Amino acid sequence: MDLSPSTVLILVALVVLVAMLVYIILQLQALKRETDARFSRVEDNGPVALTDAMLETLRGATFSILDAEGHPMCCGFFVTPCGVALTAAHACAYARPAGSGRVLSASTHLGQEFSLEVVFPSVGELDVAVLRVSGAAATLSPRSHLPLPSASYSAQQLLGASVALIHSSIAWSAGASAGQIARNNGYIVTSTNSLINYCVSTYKGHSGAALLFRGGQVIGLHSEGFNDLDQEHSERSPSTSADAVRLDVPQIWSAVQAAKAAPAAAAAGGAARRRVPRP
Repeated sequence: MDLSPSTVLILVALVVLVAMLVYIILQLQALKRETDARFSRVEDNGPVALTDAMLETLRGATFSILDAEGHPMCCGFFVTPCGVALTAAHACAYARPAGSGRVLSASTHLGQEFSLEVVFPSVGELDVAVLRVSGAAATLSPRSHLPLPSASYSAQQLLGASVALIHSSIAWSAGASAGQIARNNGYIVTSTNSLINYCVSTYKGHSGAALLFRGGQVIGLHSEGFNDLDQEHSERSPSTSADAVRLDVPQIWSAVQAAKAAPAAAAAGGAARRRVPRP
């Protein structure tokens, strides 16, 4: 039986339509499986558990960054016992000149202020600044700190994992008890080679806060939160999702190691020029 050209075109269009529908159905099924797996992992893991010892470490390891008037603007935390610390790179807008470099003012959970030298204002394109205790406080060692991961995690290990954002330093500055550890619990939605996108309510001032993974391991540094509101209302409302810079990556490890070595290099050879480690 001969078919007219118009009939052939209709049949071809129907075949293409059916193929597209099958493809869409398969994609939706795959998305449902991925979503179910993600939420089942969240339900299985539950919130990140913190021991009393870990809570005590967090009190000593975290601090708030202050602006020129002494008001808390964002968070930071120590990652080595010798006083190397991290915060968000955009916090360096509050740094002031000091000698040949720049420093940030910070405050502990007890309201004690100290200075942090800006060793690297950023690490490549990452929203992370590497700092080091300066002045009299530099002699106070060892100190509480949150060690960086010793190895990188896979995307599958991170997917759906429970996390806790520790923003106590801002809460303390706002009048919360020094014994209180303010945190928001959530889970990782997805990740790239340098960022973690996670579902946690965050506010302005949480930048630079530590993102904890299983066992209290620090895995990220909070960079930015997002919601669907206009700019006027966005800063006063919680985010619906957030990005954190991954700390389990070689460029972060290299920058921290360079900051640890910088005091010895300066003592041995004077004001040696520092170079930001290449990513």
